[in-house]
Amino acid sequence: MEPLVTIVIANYNKARFLGETVMSVLSQSFTNWELIIIDDNSTDDSVAIIENQFDDKRIRLIEQKINRGANFCRNRGIDMAKGNYLMFLDSDDLIVPDCLERRISHLTKGDLVDFCVFTMGVFKVSIGDTNMPYWIPNSKNPLKDFLMHNLPWSILQPLWKVEFLRTLNGFDESFERLQDVELNTRALLCAKVNFKMVVTAPDCYYRIAPERRTFRTFEFLSKWMKATARYCDKYYEIVPAGMKRFLFGTLLKSYQQLIYDLKIKAISHPEFSQLEKILFSAHIYQGASINKKLLLKISKFYNKYIFRVPGVNRFLLMLITT
Repeated sequence: MEPLVTIVIANYNKARFLGETVMSVLSQSFTNWELIIIDDNSTDDSVAIIENQFDDKRIRLIEQKINRGANFCRNRGIDMAKGNYLMFLDSDDLIVPDCLERRISHLTKGDLVDFCVFTMGVFKVSIGDTNMPYWIPNSKNPLKDFLMHNLPWSILQPLWKVEFLRTLNGFDESFERLQDVELNTRALLCAKVNFKMVVTAPDCYYRIAPERRTFRTFEFLSKWMKATARYCDKYYEIVPAGMKRFLFGTLLKSYQQLIYDLKIKAISHPEFSQLEKILFSAHIYQGASINKKLLLKISKFYNKYIFRVPGVNRFLLMLITT
């Protein structure tokens, strides 16, 4: 029997967490699934863990001989998928035992939806060990939220119709960061896109433990700033005229992250200047009004030197996207 749901994991050096993630798939109450793990030329024990610990014909392990990035791996998973529906699961995250059963129940009732979004929780080591709020998909205007980087959902939360993902041509492989932000923005811009948001208890959990990171801060931020500039420029040319201003929210929030990392000394002043130059290479910044550039300078001064006051950054965001 062909699987109804395909789960795609793009993995790179997450051996410490990968086994637990795969076990959360094997524990599903809904059993008609396939799991495609694309290992992106890991240098740890990731491949050995899958080969030695898991003997299930529903699991397919694909080994990349060259590191090509998460988007390439996910697109390969889309191409290989046999299921009608697909979800992406990062190699250090978890899904609850009835995740697939719940999701399928919302997509097999005759609704002709292209994707459906569900609630996500957050954890550090084990589910329930943090009081951080859930990611609840209840946005009134998700396209606007994505453009402003008020992200209404993340990569784990949608269950996609495979046919729709293929019409989108999957992920844009030129993006090293903001990959799912870019994909979701493009999906929401489709003229006849049909989706729904389901608010329930969390059926998936995103890991936030610091040890999950496999990157240096400067390298990570460099990819982020390049992706922000590319995202803003790409969608400034595409989105309706009345929504272009919202992209300044993404620019502002990326800038505030740079300022924060400088403040906590995660990056040096020369590194900050280099990253600032990358971010401000965006055409949207080059063509911005004096007022919008002034707001970015005010944000830098406030976030670097002044004691934080609740509501100030939210007010700056409102001003720069007006």
